[in-house]
Amino acid sequence: IQPIEGMLGNCWLALTNTKKLALLDFEQRQVKSVCSVTDSKIDWRYKVVLHVSRDGQFAALANLRGQYGVVIDLQTGNSTIHLDRGNYYVEHYHFSLAFAEINHKTILIHATNWNRLTVSDPATGKELTFREIAPWQKGGSRPEHYLDYFHGKLVVSPDQEWIADWGWVWHPVGMIRCWNLKKWLYENVWESEDAYQRKFLCYRSYYWGGPICWADSRRLIVWGYGEDGQDLIPAATICDAQTATELFWFFGPTSSPQKVKAQRKDQDMEIGIPGGQFIYDEYLFSVDPQTGMTVWDIETGERLFADEHFSPTGYHHAGKSFLTNQGDGQFV
Repeated sequence: IQPIEGMLGNCWLALTNTKKLALLDFEQRQVKSVCSVTDSKIDWRYKVVLHVSRDGQFAALANLRGQYGVVIDLQTGNSTIHLDRGNYYVEHYHFSLAFAEINHKTILIHATNWNRLTVSDPATGKELTFREIAPWQKGGSRPEHYLDYFHGKLVVSPDQEWIADWGWVWHPVGMIRCWNLKKWLYENVWESEDAYQRKFLCYRSYYWGGPICWADSRRLIVWGYGEDGQDLIPAATICDAQTATELFWFFGPTSSPQKVKAQRKDQDMEIGIPGGQFIYDEYLFSVDPQTGMTVWDIETGERLFADEHFSPTGYHHAGKSFLTNQGDGQFV
């Protein structure tokens, strides 16, 4: 279930266990069935993630650690894009998906290969960042713009100008890069590749895809402090995304690992992934299913609140409210 941030009131879009999308209006206490998700290659045996555009016009669904996804026009219920990022080690990293609004137009950023991101028009499926990259032949020289990087978790800044990508490279090492969306769309079609030739914000051996959020158009908040996933300090690290510099960090917020079922070479396997989430609205809210919620002042590093029994599902910035799914159709 995800908030529809651009709609008045307190509206959310939910994916039910019967593969249907439903609009939930918690102010009017109304539930409206939108459509069934039938025209896709999504494997419903494995974890599915849901993204919704700010204006509530489009939804994108995909297997979190899988190959396929789909984009749906919520006005018609029709599928507009069938997503496929290939099957190269997909069980080890998030399906890259994010909506953004550029010049009052909704766009979708999505993975089309392990090392390639594309911007598309979610209404038509038209690719807005078309470019051709030569393959890297064994024994040959590295082609121009070729990217040796697995794209991962994507988050867009509140002003819709910047995007952060928490992916990884062999051996493996998690790395975060940021780049400007407008520059990518209007100035340099290679921006998502070229961004990786510049500085990265931080790196962590054997760790990527953890809690991450934007505080504003420049500052990115990343969970953990350190350079090795085995020894990360429970913390929040504040980075300047535009200069790729670490500003400061403070001790405290936790992130407990969780297990999800994934598939590799036709065999089911259980994958450990980072758990919890960061949410920012004046303060940093750190939510962890095992340790509950803590609230932090990111200017001082002071913990302002803690409740080990409160672990909400998500937050609606426009409605200023947390939502907790208690199961069996009960929400608080």
